Amino acid sequence: MEELATNTPRYRTLVLAIYDPRWFMKTLERLRTRRIPYTLYYTPEKIPYYSVFYTDYERFIEEVTSRKDIEIIYDPLHEAKTLEKAILLTRMKHIYNEILVGVDPGPTPYIIVLGDSEILEMKRLRTDKTLPEEIKRIKREYPFQTIRVRIGQCHNGWRIAYSLKQAMTDITVELVDESKTTPKNGAREIIERIKTMLKPYRNKDAYAALSIALRKGLEVTV
Repeated sequence: MEELATNTPRYRTLVLAIYDPRWFMKTLERLRTRRIPYTLYYTPEKIPYYSVFYTDYERFIEEVTSRKDIEIIYDPLHEAKTLEKAILLTRMKHIYNEILVGVDPGPTPYIIVLGDSEILEMKRLRTDKTLPEEIKRIKREYPFQTIRVRIGQCHNGWRIAYSLKQAMTDITVELVDESKTTPKNGAREIIERIKTMLKPYRNKDAYAALSIALRKGLEVTV
């Protein structure tokens, strides 16, 4: 996953109290990639007021039981979705209303994932055949109400879109006309704001995937 610039401001402090060292490093990597602020747990008294306390260790929960103002997220199984729930709580949310996945097609497609206009991740796939695997992973890792995958029609876009819909009939797949990806209906402000988060700033494939994600396309059926 490529690195993103500073993401959506948080409203509550995310406090990490992770006992397992491997999961601690994985969590730090996920947060740093998305530029999500956090603090580490030292003592109950030093936890900022009204924080989200994310931990995998019961002993830490026992230590902070006197802090009635914090919200505890217990994740002993080390699940990405549970970590994401903690992140969402810092934004005063429980789920993303909509996950949008923009796909710039080609032999090695580029995807960008948006959750309510926040960039969650962006990456290049090894091959278009890995797209269904990526969508399944996204569904596992992010709490959401709806998910929509938008694929550019150039190159092999038609084939990728149809193959994805065949493999995953429970999601909405749209084919987007890439020659008309100028944002409309207020989306220009959104795309300009999100572009400031992208790194590297000259990543044309990321911009293409972003434009595709933000434009309504023709729904694919099988």
